Amino acid sequence: MKASSKNTFLKVSIVVLVVLNLLILAVLWNSTKPKHQKADSPHTRLIEQVGFDKKQGETFKDLVNQHRKSRKGIKDKLIKARQAYFRLLGTGTDDEKKARLQELALLESEEHRLLMQHFEDVMAICKGPQQKEKLKKLVVRTASRMEAPPKGERPPHPERMRPPR
Repeated sequence: MKASSKNTFLKVSIVVLVVLNLLILAVLWNSTKPKHQKADSPHTRLIEQVGFDKKQGETFKDLVNQHRKSRKGIKDKLIKARQAYFRLLGTGTDDEKKARLQELALLESEEHRLLMQHFEDVMAICKGPQQKEKLKKLVVRTASRMEAPPKGERPPHPERMRPPR
């Protein structure tokens, strides 16, 4: 191959590659479903589902931040108490284990009390019985999902437990 034909081939190849890169960038830029877009937070969904206005939404976000701060202290204590309890494995007396277990129970009950207080504070910013009912249903539904056993460990569906006819 002659030098001039090699140069022409290289120039055409570079132009083709640049055009392909630009096309790929355009497709990625204009794609309708960005893969790494952050999903709506549970808080945003709650605001929408309950029907909070802008002011209620801001107040709700403030309440969430306050709740997180107050809950952090309890979470830290719970972690330490759990670690202390399980360190007694094989070495602690029954009285020591019982005392640590009672400490855990008190901390967990405090955590649940804080959560209930948080939802009561959120309920207080609701306008009217419709918002309060929506919030209550949402909280109850969410709590029941959190308590559900993992898939594979769920009991059979009642309709499947019926005896064959």
